[in-house]
Amino acid sequence: MAKFARVTLPEWHSGQHHVFNNQKRRNFICAHRGWYKTSFCMSLAVNAMLRGTSSRWWAPTMIPINDAINEHFMKALPRELLNQHKTEQYIEMNGNRVQFYSLMSDENSRGPSATLGFGDEWGLVREDVYESVVDPILMKSNGTGWFFGTYNDTDPFNHFYKMINEIAPTRPDYIQALTIPVSAKVNSQGDLEPMESPLANPALKYPDLENSFYTAPNKTKWRIEWLCEALSLDGAVFTNIHKACCLQAITPEPIESHEYIICADIGKVRDYTVIIAFDMTTKHMVYMDRFTDCSWEQIYSRLSKASARYGGRPIKVDATGAGSHIAEEMLRRGVYVIEHKWNITNKPKLIDHLASLIESGQLYLWQNRDIIQELKEYRQKTMEGKIKYLSNIHDDIVTTLAMCAEPMQIKQGDSDDGSAILDRILDSKINKSDNLATVQW
Repeated sequence: MAKFARVTLPEWHSGQHHVFNNQKRRNFICAHRGWYKTSFCMSLAVNAMLRGTSSRWWAPTMIPINDAINEHFMKALPRELLNQHKTEQYIEMNGNRVQFYSLMSDENSRGPSATLGFGDEWGLVREDVYESVVDPILMKSNGTGWFFGTYNDTDPFNHFYKMINEIAPTRPDYIQALTIPVSAKVNSQGDLEPMESPLANPALKYPDLENSFYTAPNKTKWRIEWLCEALSLDGAVFTNIHKACCLQAITPEPIESHEYIICADIGKVRDYTVIIAFDMTTKHMVYMDRFTDCSWEQIYSRLSKASARYGGRPIKVDATGAGSHIAEEMLRRGVYVIEHKWNITNKPKLIDHLASLIESGQLYLWQNRDIIQELKEYRQKTMEGKIKYLSNIHDDIVTTLAMCAEPMQIKQGDSDDGSAILDRILDSKINKSDNLATVQW
């Protein structure tokens, strides 16, 4: 007996219709945050499956791929139509697939030809990956490619910028290349003023853009994300640092009714070991012990002291390096240790989460020279398609803060991050009542 299910796709705005109607064999689109780049590509991929066509989906790492699957495909398609395989990363409907590939490794990204391909976060991919991996796959079957993103904030004039602004103008019959900012620009005095941008998401009105811009603590980041400007943040991860570092560096007495979290980064040899505690009720930093050149016995003792101060609470310890053997010894001493291991998936997410809390004024840190210096010096770079975190000094405080911040929720309503203002407006405008399809299987 045949079964039927409804497929719900987002309604396109006028700018998306224009881009689709003027498509070429290759389409490189630098579009503002909130243009709905990923949902646009997801709609194309799902419609292709409904017509009996498979496609490929590339991204610089697995992070945007997992976001696309969980936040877009899984919400558009009935689960009974999905066949998601973790090892191969594909979604299948009626025998047709969207196959996902991380471009961190060329070998893992290669495969048979494809008639349709999508590139997500294309401003972050390696310089040579399009010519060496992606374009040959599409060329084999004369396929169509869609590549979206914003300009890279650490290397703004990379391949994505060159393709849109230098290569595409020489091949207008083959490449559609567009930069789509919101309907505003920054004038020579540094003020925001209205500007026509007919392909922008019309849900974003100038008064809201103006409010967002003047509220944003990091104007350069705002201009990269919303005005699609090719600017560099020099890799700086944290902004609004001095506002966040507003507490006196004192250790208050614990409050019985409050929840606390304790985290530690264990230093090797002459590296620093740091133990930090937060009051989870107030998001106030309440404790820090940072030291070096100590024996293991002294490290165990100071960890035990921190746990005892907060009612014997467990300590989350970075077990990636020097802290890998601490759990067993601390348990013998009556202190439970939660092991945390950094990897290429969780580190970008936790560092970005910490940066969002600090930027939006929702985390309260000590006025401490070492804390401020580490946050200022912390840098993010994209190297060979991989996100790397670098610092000219130590980073033990930053990584410990990120572990502490992991369970803290960002309150969008209380945020003074300018982008959050526009995100809430966009969330209220999403319309999924149109463009529905009924499929049979």
